[in-house]
Amino acid sequence: MRRTYHLAPLALLLVSALPAAAQGAHDDDYARFDSELTQADARLNRVWKKYFPSLRANDPAKADALLAEQRAWIAFKDKACAIYPGSGGFWGDASHFACKLELFEQRIKYLEDLEQVLNP
Repeated sequence: MRRTYHLAPLALLLVSALPAAAQGAHDDDYARFDSELTQADARLNRVWKKYFPSLRANDPAKADALLAEQRAWIAFKDKACAIYPGSGGFWGDASHFACKLELFEQRIKYLEDLEQVLNP
Protein backbone atom coordinates (compact mmCIF):
# COMPACT_ATOMS: atom_id res chain seq x y z
CA MET A 1 0.00 0.00 0.00
CA ARG A 2 1.34 3.42 -0.97
CA ARG A 3 1.50 6.10 1.69
CA THR A 4 0.59 9.66 0.87
CA TYR A 5 2.18 12.42 2.89
CA HIS A 6 0.80 15.89 3.05
CA LEU A 7 3.67 18.17 3.96
CA ALA A 8 2.07 21.48 2.99
CA PRO A 9 -0.31 21.53 5.99
CA LEU A 10 2.60 20.64 8.27
CA ALA A 11 4.76 23.41 6.82
CA LEU A 12 1.91 25.89 7.16
CA LEU A 13 1.40 24.85 10.76
CA LEU A 14 5.10 25.26 11.52
CA VAL A 15 5.36 28.67 9.89
CA SER A 16 2.19 29.95 11.53
CA ALA A 17 3.48 28.70 14.87
CA LEU A 18 6.61 30.85 14.65
CA PRO A 19 6.61 33.70 17.12
CA ALA A 20 6.36 37.18 15.66
CA ALA A 21 10.01 37.82 16.51
CA ALA A 22 11.11 34.81 14.47
CA GLN A 23 8.96 35.90 11.54
CA GLY A 24 10.48 39.38 11.80
CA ALA A 25 13.92 37.77 11.66
CA HIS A 26 13.04 36.60 8.16
CA ASP A 27 13.24 40.24 7.09
CA ASP A 28 16.99 40.00 7.67
CA ASP A 29 17.08 36.83 5.59
CA TYR A 30 15.24 38.54 2.73
CA ALA A 31 17.71 41.40 2.86
CA ARG A 32 20.55 38.86 2.72
CA PHE A 33 18.89 37.11 -0.25
CA ASP A 34 18.70 40.41 -2.12
CA SER A 35 22.26 41.31 -1.21
CA GLU A 36 23.69 37.96 -2.32
CA LEU A 37 21.81 38.03 -5.63
CA THR A 38 22.97 41.60 -6.23
CA GLN A 39 26.57 40.57 -5.51
CA ALA A 40 26.30 37.53 -7.80
CA ASP A 41 24.90 39.70 -10.58
CA ALA A 42 27.74 42.19 -10.09
CA ARG A 43 30.33 39.37 -10.24
CA LEU A 44 28.75 38.06 -13.43
CA ASN A 45 28.90 41.54 -14.94
CA ARG A 46 32.57 41.93 -13.95
CA VAL A 47 33.47 38.61 -15.59
CA TRP A 48 31.51 39.58 -18.70
CA LYS A 49 33.11 43.03 -18.95
CA LYS A 50 36.56 41.58 -18.43
CA TYR A 51 36.20 38.90 -21.08
CA PHE A 52 33.70 39.99 -23.73
CA PRO A 53 35.51 43.07 -25.16
CA SER A 54 38.67 41.06 -25.92
CA LEU A 55 36.57 38.33 -27.55
CA ARG A 56 34.76 40.97 -29.60
CA ALA A 57 38.10 42.41 -30.76
CA ASN A 58 39.69 39.03 -31.56
CA ASP A 59 36.75 37.05 -32.93
CA PRO A 60 33.56 39.00 -33.66
CA ALA A 61 31.68 35.89 -34.82
CA LYS A 62 32.32 34.10 -31.51
CA ALA A 63 31.44 37.27 -29.64
CA ASP A 64 28.11 37.48 -31.46
CA ALA A 65 27.43 33.83 -30.64
CA LEU A 66 28.30 34.38 -26.98
CA LEU A 67 26.11 37.49 -26.81
CA ALA A 68 23.15 35.53 -28.21
CA GLU A 69 23.86 32.77 -25.72
CA GLN A 70 24.02 35.27 -22.86
CA ARG A 71 20.66 36.72 -23.84
CA ALA A 72 19.17 33.22 -23.96
CA TRP A 73 20.67 32.48 -20.53
CA ILE A 74 19.08 35.62 -19.08
CA ALA A 75 15.66 34.51 -20.35
CA PHE A 76 16.31 31.01 -19.01
CA LYS A 77 17.42 32.33 -15.61
CA ASP A 78 14.25 34.35 -15.26
CA LYS A 79 12.09 31.28 -15.94
CA ALA A 80 14.14 28.40 -14.56
CA CYS A 81 13.31 28.96 -10.91
CA ALA A 82 9.59 29.56 -11.47
CA ILE A 83 8.88 26.08 -10.14
CA TYR A 84 9.69 27.45 -6.69
CA PRO A 85 7.00 29.68 -5.25
CA GLY A 86 8.70 33.06 -5.20
CA SER A 87 6.05 34.42 -2.89
CA GLY A 88 5.01 31.22 -1.18
CA GLY A 89 6.18 32.05 2.29
CA PHE A 90 9.68 32.02 3.62
CA TRP A 91 10.66 28.46 2.60
CA GLY A 92 9.37 28.93 -0.93
CA ASP A 93 11.23 32.20 -1.21
CA ALA A 94 14.39 30.60 0.19
CA SER A 95 14.20 27.82 -2.42
CA HIS A 96 13.63 30.37 -5.18
CA PHE A 97 16.64 32.37 -3.98
CA ALA A 98 18.87 29.28 -3.77
CA CYS A 99 17.89 28.29 -7.31
CA LYS A 100 18.73 31.72 -8.74
CA LEU A 101 21.98 31.98 -6.84
CA GLU A 102 23.04 28.55 -8.13
CA LEU A 103 22.30 29.64 -11.70
CA PHE A 104 24.48 32.73 -11.26
CA GLU A 105 27.33 30.66 -9.82
CA GLN A 106 27.12 28.17 -12.69
CA ARG A 107 27.11 30.93 -15.30
CA ILE A 108 30.07 32.73 -13.73
CA LYS A 109 32.07 29.51 -13.71
CA TYR A 110 31.04 28.76 -17.28
CA LEU A 111 32.22 32.17 -18.51
CA GLU A 112 35.49 31.93 -16.58
CA ASP A 113 36.11 28.45 -18.00
CA LEU A 114 35.19 29.62 -21.49
CA GLU A 115 37.67 32.45 -21.22
CA GLN A 116 40.42 29.93 -20.47
CA VAL A 117 39.46 27.80 -23.47
CA LEU A 118 39.13 30.63 -25.99
CA ASN A 119 41.97 32.81 -24.67
CA PRO A 120 44.59 30.43 -23.23
